[in-house]
Amino acid sequence: MLLPDGEHPVFENAEIDALFGYWEALRRARGGRLPGRQHVDPAELMARRPALVPDLWMVDVEYPGPRFRFRQMGGSLVDAGVPGEVGTYLDEIEDATKPGAIVPELAAACVGKAAIYKVGAPTLSHSRFVPRLERLCVPLAADGENIDMFLCATHYTWTVPRPFPTGLNPRE
Repeated sequence: MLLPDGEHPVFENAEIDALFGYWEALRRARGGRLPGRQHVDPAELMARRPALVPDLWMVDVEYPGPRFRFRQMGGSLVDAGVPGEVGTYLDEIEDATKPGAIVPELAAACVGKAAIYKVGAPTLSHSRFVPRLERLCVPLAADGENIDMFLCATHYTWTVPRPFPTGLNPRE
């Protein structure tokens, strides 16, 4: 779902909430314009919110389209069995007609210049040990206006303990 401008929703996960707060602060510092990748400081995020780092991922936005391509994938996405790898286009691994699919939501966010948020079952293929997720994607724009990237975080609910027990393959 698109998040209305100026509204800070109540998130379930503290790390998701921290990412939204970080993005809002960057936006305020730019007079309400969208921050770009150049404004995001990975070292600051790692120092302030180390638990957030494995949940982070980035998507490049390519025009015309738009089309969305994995730029970075945190370890949590890999552990959760998200199909694809850095460089994979999301429309190649997702059925965009499924309710809650991320590709149409990202496209709508590009038009509305908004963040997107989801809580619920994964729409992409995931490990059978991941029945639920909470996901936030915030838009980035190098010029402050035209979205060229999304910074995202996905927090997973696992049915098995982490770190994974010896012999368990979470990508099954």
